[in-house]
Parts: sequence; C-alpha cells; structure tokens
Amino acid sequence: MSQHRVCQISGNTFVISDEEEKYCTVHDIPLPTISPEERLRSVTAFDNAINLYHGECAFTKEKILTSIPPERHHVYSAEIFASDKWDALTFGRAYDFSRPFFEQFAELLKLVPLPSRLVIVSTLENSNYVNGVTAAKNCYLLFNGTNCEDCLFCRVLNQCKNVLDSFSTQNSELCYGCINVNQGYQLFWAENCSNCNDSYFLFNCQNLKHCYGCENLKGIRNVLLRNIKKNLKPRILVVMKLGNKNI
Repeated sequence: MSQHRVCQISGNTFVISDEEEKYCTVHDIPLPTISPEERLRSVTAFDNAINLYHGECAFTKEKILTSIPPERHHVYSAEIFASDKWDALTFGRAYDFSRPFFEQFAELLKLVPLPSRLVIVSTLENSNYVNGVTAAKNCYLLFNGTNCEDCLFCRVLNQCKNVLDSFSTQNSELCYGCINVNQGYQLFWAENCSNCNDSYFLFNCQNLKHCYGCENLKGIRNVLLRNIKKNLKPRILVVMKLGNKNI
C-alpha cells in the first residue's frame, strides 16, 4: 500500500509508492521526508544555468563574466581554468576516513577555483554572453547550446540558426517562441512539433506547412485554425492581446 507523507519543506502531501518503498528497504535507504518537487529543487539549486554576473578572475584580476556569484567563490576565467597556468593538484589533500565524505568535499570545494563559465572559448565567435555553450557565432544570452548561429535569448539549442526566445529546439532556423521543436523552419509559437515549416501557433504537430493555429495534426498544409484545444487557444489569445497593445 502506497504511503502518504507530508513534505518537511513545503508542507504538501506526497506519495511514496510500493516500488519506491521496496527499493529503499532493499538498499537500506531511509524513506524520503521531502517531496519529489523539493528534492529536485534542492539538486538543481546547485547549478546556476541562466544568470551571469560581473566578477573578477582570481588569477589575473581581470574583469570577467561569471555564472557563479563572485562573492561566494573564487573563480577563474574560462581561458585560465582550461590552461596550464595553474595546477589543480596543489589544492589536493589527504582523505580523512574518520570524517564524513561530503563534509570534506564541501571544504575542498570552497578552496578550489571554479570556471567562470562552462564554455570552450576557442569555439565561440562574438558570443561572450553565453554559458554551457560550444561552437556559437553571434549568439547572445544563449544557455546550453551547441553549433548555433545568430541565436538570442534561448536555452537548450542544438544546430540552430536565427532562433529567438526558444527552449529545447534543434535543427531549426528562423524560429521564434518555440518549445521542444525539431527541424522547424520559419516556425513561430510552436510546441512539441517536428518537421513543420512556415507556420504559426502549432501544438503537437508533425510535417505541417503553411498552417495557423493547429493542434495534434500530421502531414497537412494550408490549414487555418484546425482542431484547437485547451493547449493552444490560451496562447493565441495572449499573443493577440499583446499585438493589439502594440498597434
């Protein structure tokens, strides 16, 4: 029988399934006292994915951009961190078996400099305000991307060009406001779509062309406002209201 428990952080009720309880028992793990949402929040709080700060390289004293708040930790610029100008082994220390591992790890983490940004500088061209990126050209505020060009205000892109305000998009070009899109071209405000071109306001569609306001459709073209359900209608209304204000 599944257990219902109250999260010690949020106060919300969460469920411990029979499978989870069995796994914890077999591996001698205490049953969770925190909800899955709060556990995920705790894990991801360690990583700052989309914020950049003005800081100083602790090695060269030069002004740099860093994803780590400079008042919290010593950081090296991405160039210095990847170079042979410093030796990380100088921060090494003997392991004390009488003390908890994570306690010692936390102490070591506070001493060793961290890279200001997770980038390969040699693969970037005119793309200073990015993080978690390789092979980018003319990109701005792009986070977690690979092989992108002329992309702005995006996160998790791969093989994209001229994509703006989008998330989790790949192999796409000339797109705006897209989420979880693959192989889109001139696609605007689309979500969960693949192989769609020259279309606006799509949700969960495949192989559409010259369409506007479609949901859960495949292999059609030149269609206007077809099969609109609860996922798509609110987005169209919001964008229409914003457009009216700007006229």
